[in-house]
Amino acid sequence: MKGLLTSRLFNVGGLGLLHTSRSFSLSAATTSHQLKCSDGLKLAFDRVDFGGSASQNAPETLLLHGWLDNSATFTPFLQNVGKNSNRNFWNLDFPGHGHSDHKSFDSPHVMVDYMFYVKTMVDHIRSETGVEKVSLVGHSMGSGVASAFASVYPELVSDLVMIEGLGPLGRPTSEIGKHIRQNVDKRVLGNPVLSSGRERMYKNVEGAVEARMKSATLAPGNQYISSESARLIVERATKEGEGGVYFRHDKRLQWPSAQYFTEGQVRELLSGIDCRTLIVKAEDGWPSPNEEFTRGRMGAFKDGLLDVKVVKEGSHHCHMDERSRVEVAEGILEWWKGDVE
Repeated sequence: MKGLLTSRLFNVGGLGLLHTSRSFSLSAATTSHQLKCSDGLKLAFDRVDFGGSASQNAPETLLLHGWLDNSATFTPFLQNVGKNSNRNFWNLDFPGHGHSDHKSFDSPHVMVDYMFYVKTMVDHIRSETGVEKVSLVGHSMGSGVASAFASVYPELVSDLVMIEGLGPLGRPTSEIGKHIRQNVDKRVLGNPVLSSGRERMYKNVEGAVEARMKSATLAPGNQYISSESARLIVERATKEGEGGVYFRHDKRLQWPSAQYFTEGQVRELLSGIDCRTLIVKAEDGWPSPNEEFTRGRMGAFKDGLLDVKVVKEGSHHCHMDERSRVEVAEGILEWWKGDVE
């Protein structure tokens, strides 16, 4: 494994964050689309072209957001990376998130299903552009999906960036019965609530933003999210209803999963990744269970393929928050350009 990347700063054009989730201060061709999958579900995504026609070889990069977030989480990242990346971006909403469809009532959310939708999206990108491989950037849950996909389809992935993630979520083998029971019990109790259509209402967007900020502080470790970042997520995540606004995400996302990988399975997947990989870890981000966990997962990567960047002033949404987003973008830009010691 290569040595730890230091936080080296350089000029990326003085790009700043706008206070709206779908606006860009850069000269980028941004278009919104829907892609109908073979199961009938429609995926929402934005295509952001910084390379444009002037660069026939501009890398195509697929962005994969985290759990209960949406594609708006990458808006600050895109603004700071901008045309300096000479890349084109595809910014996806996972099923049940953002503007993408919810899965059918009889179809729970599991990791392998997310890989099906990523494969559908990658096939679409390859068909539209003619590239053989795509670049993947994932945050949190998105990094887990991206790493698993890069392992299962190594011939389709050119490079991988994992922000605040170190592979798919794993659980001890001894807990399998407990998790299955939790999922079944929640489905029994929760399905009638879903059928009723009842939603938790917030008086306005500000109330939803406050709730999103509070949820970050309740997560493990010393996590936080800025009001600016929370607003970006909330603006795309909410919908107006009678008496206020409500979160549009599929409520089953908050249920116990019906399927987890074991730690051995996760490490086996990580060992199958054949492309250059960068892990971006925030000092106040999601904490690792213990040093053995971190060593075990990092040690699963093939020699010479893994780099790590630690962001000193940042939390779980370090690619969004004001104090850390420039450092994250610059570090990834530097890594993309191969300027790694």
